[in-house]
Amino acid sequence: MRSNIFFLYLLLLFGGFNEYFSALFESSQLISPLILFLSFLLIFTTKKFIISNNTILLILVIVVYLLFGTLISASNYEYENIFSSLRSYLPSILIIFTLSISLKEYYQVEINRLKIDKFLIVILSLHNLITLLGFILSTDTYFRGESFILNSNLSAFMSNICLVLVLANKDIFKGLKSLVLILSVFAILVTFSRTGLIILISIILNFIYVSRFNYRSFLLFFVVSFMSFTIYQLYFSENLSSFQYGRIIELRDLFSEDSDIGSVTSNRANIAQYGIKKIVNDNFLGSGLRSFHNISEFRNLGIHNIFLLILGESGLIPFLFYIYFITRLLIKNYRLKDDRRFKLFSIIFSILIFSLTSHSIFFDKIIIAVFTYYLTNLEI
Repeated sequence: MRSNIFFLYLLLLFGGFNEYFSALFESSQLISPLILFLSFLLIFTTKKFIISNNTILLILVIVVYLLFGTLISASNYEYENIFSSLRSYLPSILIIFTLSISLKEYYQVEINRLKIDKFLIVILSLHNLITLLGFILSTDTYFRGESFILNSNLSAFMSNICLVLVLANKDIFKGLKSLVLILSVFAILVTFSRTGLIILISIILNFIYVSRFNYRSFLLFFVVSFMSFTIYQLYFSENLSSFQYGRIIELRDLFSEDSDIGSVTSNRANIAQYGIKKIVNDNFLGSGLRSFHNISEFRNLGIHNIFLLILGESGLIPFLFYIYFITRLLIKNYRLKDDRRFKLFSIIFSILIFSLTSHSIFFDKIIIAVFTYYLTNLEI
């Protein structure tokens, strides 16, 4: 019974069901109460709490960010911002704790590690299939993988994580492995997400490096990549709108000396420059919670960078603590010598790249779930 509850929990977190149902029924956070209920159920039915040290540190990072931000906001009498932030971040802490102790419990039996990875691949492959069908059936010239998942960058992130899990598990879905890989690559491409494409490139480079002496794995990945891009060129590119094709061209323009970075990055570079000036003007002490979530000078857009968010809202101490946390993870990853190295390096790089273009990694359920999965696997 408890096993079924746990796998339902994984399905809701990694499958993006909150986003799917929110889009279908036009109601935000529809699945959140169910996720919180299952969290409490799993906690109260756990016989022994075992949680990784890195997971405790991630929780502390969020708590320290909230604590310093709360003090600053309280000094400015911005109590609504405090309550709004607590509503966003406290459920994340609960999810991190619940998922960590549950994974630790199931990982005590080695066969469960493979079973969980298989289940996650099936969930994420279903997402890939839905994204591809949405692209094929959509008549919207501005389609970016957003028919069900509200954020194209998030959709591409999920597809990239699926790609990593398939490549990292040599013995999973042997007959269907190539098909699953092709679906993942296509699903990333049809989001037209620059962040997703950069993550994909980092995964490919990491895989080539790790598999440089494993010719069989490298050949499989090369053939699948070649097929994916060839089919994309022969079929999909003919059906691209000028907007969709322009999204891909803009990725190239990021590295051009003459490009307008503000335009290429959808104004995010300009928002970042504004944020840095504000941080300096505040003497790196922070301006309070929510101040970088909704910037009035940019039509209430957020800073889209978790590092600037922490530094801008809560000041230097929480920022340095987060830098220490990330540095610690990278060092631990570097010291790995077993088969986990590719998978875990790819996941942490994906999270870091996503962090540079998003300020939501501490309250977005999919990112939080992937982060917790990574931290737990790091300490197996």
